[in-house]
Amino acid sequence: MAEAFIEEIYRDAMILYRMKRTVEEGHKGMDVSALRSWSIAGDLLKEQMPAMRAQDEALANLLWQTAMYCREAHADLQLFTARIEQNLIPLLMQYLKGASGIDVSEERWNLQSSASSFLTLKDLERGEYLHSPYDPMWENYELVKDVFVPQKHIYHVLGCGLGYFPYILWEESDRSVEIYLYENDRLVLDYASRYGVLDWIASDRLHIVYEENPEDLVEKYLVSRVEHPEQGSYIAPWKVKELHTCFDQELSDEATSDQGRRQYRGIWEVNVTNNRLKEQTHSMKELKPGIYGKEWVLVAAGPSVDDNMDFLRESVGKRTIIAVNTALRKLLNAGIRPDLLTVIDPTAAVAKHLDGVEEQTKDIPLLAEQLTNWRFIDRYQGPIYYIVSTNSSMYAGGMMEEGIDPWEVGGTVTSMAVTAAIRLGAEKVHLIGVDLGYPGHRNYAQDVPHGVNENSTGTMTTESTDGGMVDTQEVFLFFRSAIEQSILAHPEVHFYNRSAHGAYIHGTMQDAWWEKTDRLKGVEEKRAYLNRLSEPKFLSWRRQYYLFWQLYASMEDSEREELNEDLDFAYERIYRQFREELGWKPSVEGKSSGLTYIFSTHYERGTGDLLSGGLKREALQAVQSGKKVLLVATEEYLSGEPIMLEERIPKKYDAGLKDAEELEDGNRRYPYYMFPDNMPELRFVREFLIFMNEHRPEEIRTVGKYSLTADYARECFRKD
Repeated sequence: MAEAFIEEIYRDAMILYRMKRTVEEGHKGMDVSALRSWSIAGDLLKEQMPAMRAQDEALANLLWQTAMYCREAHADLQLFTARIEQNLIPLLMQYLKGASGIDVSEERWNLQSSASSFLTLKDLERGEYLHSPYDPMWENYELVKDVFVPQKHIYHVLGCGLGYFPYILWEESDRSVEIYLYENDRLVLDYASRYGVLDWIASDRLHIVYEENPEDLVEKYLVSRVEHPEQGSYIAPWKVKELHTCFDQELSDEATSDQGRRQYRGIWEVNVTNNRLKEQTHSMKELKPGIYGKEWVLVAAGPSVDDNMDFLRESVGKRTIIAVNTALRKLLNAGIRPDLLTVIDPTAAVAKHLDGVEEQTKDIPLLAEQLTNWRFIDRYQGPIYYIVSTNSSMYAGGMMEEGIDPWEVGGTVTSMAVTAAIRLGAEKVHLIGVDLGYPGHRNYAQDVPHGVNENSTGTMTTESTDGGMVDTQEVFLFFRSAIEQSILAHPEVHFYNRSAHGAYIHGTMQDAWWEKTDRLKGVEEKRAYLNRLSEPKFLSWRRQYYLFWQLYASMEDSEREELNEDLDFAYERIYRQFREELGWKPSVEGKSSGLTYIFSTHYERGTGDLLSGGLKREALQAVQSGKKVLLVATEEYLSGEPIMLEERIPKKYDAGLKDAEELEDGNRRYPYYMFPDNMPELRFVREFLIFMNEHRPEEIRTVGKYSLTADYARECFRKD
């Protein structure tokens, strides 16, 4: 049960909640429901009136008089609800504003009163509220209306907060639904019980699933989803952000997609209904694969469009140009006429993309998702081919065509353009303006309808096409995932990303000189490549590091021997850039912590030499002398888990990993991994090494796939 003083505050706040319900139900003509909500609110008001008068007698008396004034009009539902909305609710808000003023912080959390007197919770680490600072109870009522399906009797909810969502979910089911609530923060659960409304739910209807390890928590949630697909589920928006590193891509995409569907469901149906009335529409069956040629150029609206205008002009008439609606005006104003246009935006703002160029669309075929805003469709003068997507067919009763499978559009018009190129027979596709981030802190190319912000910053970073990092945001990564899925599912189509500094898209090539290691002939060409590659600040050290090992792996033994000095020189220059960025040097001596750090992601195949950040065989000598060695291997492309090498510790690896072997030096054998020749995500390595260098072993905490690394690190420190 919540603290007694919180219960008292919440009884007042529930009067406001019930009054809001009365108004909403009255507006909908639900007279029985409205009067029932009024009755509950009235009983609460009568019960709380003595305490309210003790708090502010004059305001409390005015509240009571106004309530009686509203009740006099109960026979006229519209007048009744109007009086509540215009007179009673503002007085309640005025009273509640002075009734509580809680603002306390503990660890990463800040509890504070909202305008409605229900408490809200703020994450101080991320600087974001979990609930509305205005009225968290009403906010979650609106959420539940979009999520709750009466036919589902069990719900799995990831993210507790202060318990508003599960409580409203339970209430809206007439207190019948059974809820499994997943949370990894014990303090939040305590807050939800003591200062929230979690304990308002009947104990036999609520099951708490607590796991401190976020990855274990997500795994349990996923298991429940897989084993019981017929049951309901919901992921709190703040949990999507907090646990995104533990989500697999499918779950992350689903969470983002669900939010979009809830947001646009109503306008989708309006658009589909109006778009049925449009004349001059055509069947997708008329567009046969191959009619547009084999080489395509896909133009989105990112900053890299400005860098590729000459290429676009040269492509007119030679390559099929398919553009997204945001890029249309810029292209036409530059004399570049696309062969196809794509659009999916359901909002009214998209119609302005035709301003000034509407007359020029007469001969440009438009591939439009049926959910596209009807105003854009109404103004468009060229032939229109409606795309039936999985969204439109499932959520808006879209116009299905026999013999045509729904398209996966991934929430972004660029994804649909990729799908169009694949389905219509492209064999080579150049991506322009598909930056999916803020290269140079710009959001769009010049002269696009949205306008350019020269100081755009993201909420996170991701690897860029130049091997560095670029600012981005979660929704861009969701879009990238959809694009990557289409690209990777069609290896017969070659995609070239012409963004020099945008987000790296897996499955694409850049066709830049530094990617052409397979075209280098002879020792002298490879020597020149090494010298050019390792020039400081030309490419990021991450991309240099990857390309170095890619070239090394392609060399014959005789070439490696002849280029030995060039290889060492290039390697040291690249590694020096890493050290400068890190501001810290690994210690072979292990003096700072008793632990020797080996920064290593790739190993030379077949020779038995450990290739690590400038340490090489000295690292093995450190192990032989009794020092502990932490071998960190990371993330994306790597098979198996990170492992700790130390005498008497057996090798740890996935039984399915074929390349796991042992490295021999004298009479000692060391387990290790040989990884594929791909560039891993190195950001974790850097952050982990810094953390290990600055913190005591008991403070080492990692989540998800890196927990094994921390476990071995702690074990190693304890032995020291």
